[in-house]
Amino acid sequence: MTIPENQVTRIPPKTTGRDYNFFQKKVVSGTNFGSTVLDGYEINDGYYSDLFITFPAAGIIFHTEGTSATTSIVEYSFNGHTLHGELVPGTATDSGRATITFLNRKVTAIWFRIKSGSSGPVTVSVEAWG
Repeated sequence: MTIPENQVTRIPPKTTGRDYNFFQKKVVSGTNFGSTVLDGYEINDGYYSDLFITFPAAGIIFHTEGTSATTSIVEYSFNGHTLHGELVPGTATDSGRATITFLNRKVTAIWFRIKSGSSGPVTVSVEAWG
């Protein structure tokens, strides 16, 4: 049987094995790395990362959603202690959202916080692939 040039071979969905793709949205409202809300109580002990990627990522994209105000700055950390960078809306060409891409960066845990003096909450989307 010959498959016509404009037709793709049928491939079933992958349901077994490891999935090396990640997508999650995180609403960032705290001003400290490692703050989270459990059972209605805010915990600021620094032990809770906001996201945990379970494989060594070949690429990661962060972008803010629904805001173009330059006063809604989100800071990020890869160890929960050191500030590694910030997402500043209005500096990207993507509808005023902040976007940053990392290639070949081996991180698993990510912490976010609202920059002191900035307004929140801010939703951050994170995509990663292996």
